Formats: sequence, C-alpha cells, structure tokens
Amino acid sequence: MVRNTPFARNLEGTPAHPSQVVRCWDIFSPTQETNTVWQAKLAGSKLANYMLISSQWRGANPDPIFEHGELPRYLSNTTMETYLQTDPSGTCLGCHAGAETAEGAFSDFTFLLRN
Repeated sequence: MVRNTPFARNLEGTPAHPSQVVRCWDIFSPTQETNTVWQAKLAGSKLANYMLISSQWRGANPDPIFEHGELPRYLSNTTMETYLQTDPSGTCLGCHAGAETAEGAFSDFTFLLRN
C-alpha cells in the first residue's frame, strides 16, 4: 500500500498527474456566512473542512433556459460532475427532475425509489 504523497497513481504505480479542476461559480455571501458559522462550530473536526457551495430551489418560471425553474441556474458538484459546470444538464434540479420510481412514476426528485 502506498502511504506517501502523491496518493493518486496510475496502474504502473507511478504518480498520476493531478487534475486542474476549478469551480466556475462564486459562493453567494449568505452561503459563505453559513459556512463561517458552521466551520467555527465544528472547529477541530474533519467536518470543519466541509464547505457548502450553494443550494438550489425552484423560483423562476420554467423556460428554455431554466427548464425546471431552478435558481441558481447552474449548480453541480465539482468532484463528481466536474465537466458539467456550464452544461445545461449541470443543475441539481434538472437531473433530479427526471428521477422515477421502478414503475416509471415521478419520485419527487429522489432516485432511491427506483430500486
């Protein structure tokens, strides 16, 4: 087991090139204030390193740009959806709006009812 940095390695065991991921969108000031409060409360724990980027909600009238009325328009997880940050599908509500039950009925934005 490799215990020295860099931890990311290719199949041959040599260090892999680090990714150059950059978040495209700023954190809104109210969200940053929330982060500051909770990071202080969680000081000394691993969770103090967590940072909320944003929350998405329905607030706009659906149209070709805001298909599901989502605000802010673009919101994606940079670790799992790195290349969707500016893609029309790069939206939490846009993806979860397609969640269905195993029978194909709308499942209120959760994929858990599919199984």
